[in-house]
Amino acid sequence: MLHAGLKIFLEANQSIDQLLLSKQFSTLTSDDKSLLASQIKLYPKALKKLPSFAAAYCFFSEKALEQASSEALAKYKSTKINGNLLLDLSAGLGADDWAFSNTFHQVIGIDPDTDLNTLVRKNFELLGITNVKRMDDTAETFLQQAPKADWVYLDADRRSGGGKAVHLFEGSPNVMQLLNTLPQVTNQVLLKLSPLVDLTHVMKNISGISRIEVVSLFNEVKEVLVFLKFNYAGEIEICATDINRQHKAISFAATHPVRASVATSNCGHYFYEPALSIIKAGLTAAYAASCGLHPLQVNGNYLISEKLLPEFVGRIFQIKQMMPFKKAAVKAYLSSAGISKANIARRDFKADVASLYNTFNLKEGGDDYLFFTTAANQEKIFVHGIKPC
Repeated sequence: MLHAGLKIFLEANQSIDQLLLSKQFSTLTSDDKSLLASQIKLYPKALKKLPSFAAAYCFFSEKALEQASSEALAKYKSTKINGNLLLDLSAGLGADDWAFSNTFHQVIGIDPDTDLNTLVRKNFELLGITNVKRMDDTAETFLQQAPKADWVYLDADRRSGGGKAVHLFEGSPNVMQLLNTLPQVTNQVLLKLSPLVDLTHVMKNISGISRIEVVSLFNEVKEVLVFLKFNYAGEIEICATDINRQHKAISFAATHPVRASVATSNCGHYFYEPALSIIKAGLTAAYAASCGLHPLQVNGNYLISEKLLPEFVGRIFQIKQMMPFKKAAVKAYLSSAGISKANIARRDFKADVASLYNTFNLKEGGDDYLFFTTAANQEKIFVHGIKPC
């Protein structure tokens, strides 16, 4: 079936169901019919996540497509490392290897799933990629006779046990075990970790880290990238990068902890929330200090200022009202302002978002943004903002 005209089939049968498929293609094997049906189901998602793959009418599996890096993230990672040979020890669908093929002379991808590897080899043929080799093997076995490489890339399967793994010792292959053998193969490693991983835990348990980068796509944290050099013993650079909808990557980095000056009063014209990659990376204070903004509390992630900073990486709101939080007073304000629909967010505030919608009888959406937080003096604060003109 991999040699059939998938392009012609998909163009003619975008909405075909399994029953019609079984009737119309009765001469195909059950495996081939199942493959075709799965491609129809997955193709719309592939168009959004991997448009170049979809345009070449590549083949996908549901799990591999779900776990694959999006095209934008794969391209971004490929700008960070380069060289002669890259070993990808958990190659999956091959989206990252597709991108790395542009910055490495040769890429060798290893994956134990032989069926997936068959799809990937066909896909690289369709994409015109000739410098990526796919091996049917486990990372552990392959490393026993692996060639020397400029870089090793490792993105462990975090769903091999059924749920989503977060910790370093979870996933397949086991990252912590492999790190003990990798110095025999390379001095440079790029780890892609769960967006939920604890950065302090990572720095405590992995040696040789030169850089940690938290990457968000459209302000949603997607990846934590850890750059290792086994002979490195210097300071760790922490970086946050957000890729916006214009596919522009905006980064901010720091090496030393910085404490921004806390707002002396709860007043200002503009309210700022840094991009989630900055917050995840623990860089809010450093970024606020670089912009001349003031957090509402020590180590807080909501910032205020009298000035508008259009280039701010994150969300900006013009403050319509900022006042101490009193339930009755907030209800009265919302009523007088005619607000029945809003977007609610909270940080360092006991009540959750769902209960706040219920408490103030609000529907979700609209042009008004309501923030609930706590100031430096432990006073609860309510902020009403709108997008600046």
